[in-house]
Amino acid sequence: MKKKLTILIVLIHFCVKAQVGIGTTNPKANLDINASNVLNPNNTDGILIPRINNFSSTNPTAAQNGMLVFITGNGISNKGYYYWDQPSTSWVSITTNTPKHYIGELFGGGIVFYVYDNGQHGLIASLHDLSTNRVAWSGDITTEIFADDNYNGQENTTLIVSQNSTPNKAATLCDSYVYAGFSDWYLPSRSELELLVFQYHVINEILTNDNDPITNGFILSETYPNYSRYWSSTELNSVVVWCYNFYKRSLKIYNKQHEYNVRAIRKF
Repeated sequence: MKKKLTILIVLIHFCVKAQVGIGTTNPKANLDINASNVLNPNNTDGILIPRINNFSSTNPTAAQNGMLVFITGNGISNKGYYYWDQPSTSWVSITTNTPKHYIGELFGGGIVFYVYDNGQHGLIASLHDLSTNRVAWSGDITTEIFADDNYNGQENTTLIVSQNSTPNKAATLCDSYVYAGFSDWYLPSRSELELLVFQYHVINEILTNDNDPITNGFILSETYPNYSRYWSSTELNSVVVWCYNFYKRSLKIYNKQHEYNVRAIRKF
């Protein structure tokens, strides 16, 4: 019995106090891994961090703060090492050669106004309104198209153009717009337009002072005919659509036949 007790005490002490050494009998930390040969290492000398194609659909918690993974590049996110940052509830890239885009950056044929995934993805607005004259929402102002997605303007735009492709209307202007080699522009949804209006002061400051006559900021006026109202692609019913007043920063519904401003966006 005494012998068993002694062994148990030793095991408990080992579990609590022990340092683990791999390739060394004298570890200098809780975990100390030595290469097989410092000057001429094997091709297997190293540590393999868990490799995954995509992040889990369920976010880690505070218990995993600092957890490290390697994204293979075969999924949605860019290839590289990421760690979980609990305070920002996001995966943060630690791959030094991964570009981090920012709001106000001239990139991808336009100007960045929203970023996520640590600056790897986001939304870009065109550098100017798509028409010097205000335009109607669609060529068909009486039929409900069910382009009612509040978040996916790309899907709404496809539905609008498929139903009516009359040139020089809000959706068709965006759908046919090509700039700097990019042709995947669309009319922003209600929520995407709201993200855009939150950054209008940054965009106007940059595009007004860039000495480029082609670029321009948003119209900020309540004087006819220079209304600061911009179309979204989100339809409410067969008659009205959501529209944002950039001057008042207010969201309202307006009749499809009215003529307002158009700014295209794209994803990156």
